[in-house]
Amino acid sequence: MINREEILKIAKLSALEFSGEELDNIVKDMDEITEFARLVSGAELCDNGETESGRAPLEALREDRAESSFPQSAVLSSAENENGMFRVKGGI
Repeated sequence: MINREEILKIAKLSALEFSGEELDNIVKDMDEITEFARLVSGAELCDNGETESGRAPLEALREDRAESSFPQSAVLSSAENENGMFRVKGGI
């Protein structure tokens, strides 16, 4: 559990100031965040190496490969373009 004193120390190091009510809300929020982190860190893996969410680990994903796509002329046919490139309005 994170207490008021720890939040005040972090606030001082960060040059932040909070009202009493804001500080109470931050302590409550930080408690919820740390509790969620504890919950997530204890997630069990299934027998196949996946988490219960069903997402496969990165190693199980297929390798990227280039495939044919639409012809450039078809893609640019309805867009404002210059020299085979999209024109972007505005800029830096």
